[in-house]
Amino acid sequence: MDKIKILALEDEQFHKITFFNWLKRLYDDIDFTMVSTCREAIKKYDQHRYDIIYVDLLLQGQIEQGSDLIKYIREKNKDIIIHIVSAMENESIYDEKEFSKKYRINRWLKKPLYFKDYYTYIKKDLGNNIK
Repeated sequence: MDKIKILALEDEQFHKITFFNWLKRLYDDIDFTMVSTCREAIKKYDQHRYDIIYVDLLLQGQIEQGSDLIKYIREKNKDIIIHIVSAMENESIYDEKEFSKKYRINRWLKKPLYFKDYYTYIKKDLGNNIK
């Protein structure tokens, strides 16, 4: 079985550590890439093939945001699974339904994140590849 390849754009260290540990609990064999900036994410996306992309929409102190990555990816790939991971207060900047429809977002996950929520959604997306 091929490794499940995941790219995640997240700028907060706590969420990076938590997210990585949860994914390791879910998957026996993953190839997980975590980046902190939109530019890093675009570079990695262009260099590799991923099964799922997780995107933090609002990156503190950065000009390019997660929404820029989503737009870039959707120009190149209409089918890849994209999950937004966003804090509740960030939601007001985007109309969730409109943005999700326009950019074909698979899931809009809210922070704080809970392991059971990740498990439920990822299992729906990847089925038999999950523990």
